[in-house]
Amino acid sequence: MERYKDNNKDSESQVGDEEKERSAEMMKIILDHLIQEASEIGSGHNGVVFKVDMKKEDFYEHEHITKDDWRGFLRKMFDMSEEKIGEIIENPSAGKVLKVYMPGAARGEFNGQTNVNKATFDLDPEKYAKIPGTFFSFTMENISNELKEKMISYGIKSSILDVFFMEYIDDAIEIREHVYRKIIDKCDQFSDLKDKDGGYKDKKEIYEKIENALGCNSKQAMVSDKKMDLLIDFLRENNIQIEEDILNKIELTMNYLHNEQNIFHNDLHDRNILIKKVDDNFMVYIIDWATASRGPKRGNIDDDLLVYKLRSAKYKKH
Repeated sequence: MERYKDNNKDSESQVGDEEKERSAEMMKIILDHLIQEASEIGSGHNGVVFKVDMKKEDFYEHEHITKDDWRGFLRKMFDMSEEKIGEIIENPSAGKVLKVYMPGAARGEFNGQTNVNKATFDLDPEKYAKIPGTFFSFTMENISNELKEKMISYGIKSSILDVFFMEYIDDAIEIREHVYRKIIDKCDQFSDLKDKDGGYKDKKEIYEKIENALGCNSKQAMVSDKKMDLLIDFLRENNIQIEEDILNKIELTMNYLHNEQNIFHNDLHDRNILIKKVDDNFMVYIIDWATASRGPKRGNIDDDLLVYKLRSAKYKKH
């Protein structure tokens, strides 16, 4: 039987032993079902990131997971309001992100992103970047052998899992992919990275081909000195510029957080900035606030570096 520990509260849930057993069993069933229904969209050294499509017609056809089961689970385990439950279950764009981590990795990200989401919630999305909403986080101890085997297939070898459930942004892409698509559109040498319908190939293929051509390591973050310098030189040579709308939204948001909230991201690289085009405008999202702090941390990525570097592409090199 899994043991449940709520990461959203300082102490463990004070329900009775019998109720705790039922809740733990429901947690096991729900996590199993979520992972079975999810598709992997990313991974890192601490865990794996899944997309869960809760809009699928058969999502609630599992014999043990009706909508009422979900409602009861969320209400009981996380003391969640009906409005918040509705955001998860009834939202017509109910795609969600399920992050499954090694123990100890999810709580900091959940708390950091929750706090920053609250701090920026009322900012105008036409001027500022948005921070995706969070729903819940929990730790599962002594997971079943079946679930353990599933997670081993994703590279997570632990009998304890940290789980973090958050909003998914449909059709959003990393800012690196956005920049590379601009390169594809401008440079004939990368025309094969478009498919016959005019769309773009898989981002892994895009990253590999463009970064090989630039002469840099595709596993490095865009803010790494060598990769960024090579990229900026290429953008300058080909007169490719990143939209000011995107850069301004990142800059204004970080300025607000620094100056008004004293919050610093500390890991603001290209994988943590998502771009979504809506008509002729861009929505910008900043994610992964696991290393967020009050005041900057020495030795981490400068929050202003990525925007500064990308903006420099419009200026000639002296």
